Amino acid sequence: MTHAHVRWTTRPKTPCRSAADIRFRLSAGARTIILDTDGVLDLDDSHFAGTTQTWTMRIAGVSQVRINLAKKLPQRITIVATDSSTVQATGVTELHAYTNATVAAFDDCKVTGHNNATINACDRVVVVASENATVNAYDASTVHAAGHATVNATDNTRVVLHDNASAVAQRGVTVHGPSRHNLTLHGSGTAGSVR
Repeated sequence: MTHAHVRWTTRPKTPCRSAADIRFRLSAGARTIILDTDGVLDLDDSHFAGTTQTWTMRIAGVSQVRINLAKKLPQRITIVATDSSTVQATGVTELHAYTNATVAAFDDCKVTGHNNATINACDRVVVVASENATVNAYDASTVHAAGHATVNATDNTRVVLHDNASAVAQRGVTVHGPSRHNLTLHGSGTAGSVR
């Protein structure tokens, strides 16, 4: 009896450059969408709807993407910003930032920051930062920082520090956590406002 041996080779993942590319790849059953654009790309709920497969969108290179989601995505869909990409997230967008990605998040977004990512959190955004991520927190955002993450907080933000994470906080900021002693107060008259 003769056995046929099949050698599997991975198909190169050419990046998507437009919303039409994303729709085409998803309709073909893609499980990974690599997005690498030269201009600004706007995405909303319609770009993530109509799929049944588990898939990940990886925003790569120096791409600039704006994502506005009115509804939370199913858990089977993951958005990841990597390399030196820049993402503006609004609505209820949830995403992960790695490498040197920069994320500006507003409304009720949730961002997880790793490596050397920078997250600017406004409104009611929730950030979980680790490793060497940097978070600039404003308004009523909440930051959970661990590893060697650095948090710059102002307004009415809430910061929880773990491990070697540190924060620079101004008046109105609430700081909790086992590493809350890694806190530097900034500005005058703040001693009574940081807890």
